[in-house]
Amino acid sequence: MAVAIDTSELRVLAADMRAVDGRLARHIIPVVSKGALNIKKQIQADFRASGNAGFRYVANTVSYDLETSTDQISAEIGPTKPAGALANVAIWGTSRGGGTVPDPARALEAEADGFAQHLAELAGALTW
Repeated sequence: MAVAIDTSELRVLAADMRAVDGRLARHIIPVVSKGALNIKKQIQADFRASGNAGFRYVANTVSYDLETSTDQISAEIGPTKPAGALANVAIWGTSRGGGTVPDPARALEAEADGFAQHLAELAGALTW
């Protein structure tokens, strides 16, 4: 089962933000970091809510890495290996079980509106 998330508005916003002066990145980094933290916490909560002790352990390995460059600010969020392999079973399952933890894409989708709103507020607060 494939999950489709419409991120077209975020892509447009990202393109607009790339056109912003690089000195403003210091204002954007905390917004990206907070959004990543919110997604991380939701993914952890989803694993902890599982009825399987092994799946609940995966919550302890969920982290995020913030990457910044001259033209991009991004975050990679998810469980680390080797527990990451168990995360696959927890989320998508196998013929022997699993598949009881919500897809992390739900956490991303839940954060998208708040993230876009915070970036819009930031853009409105900055004087050009």
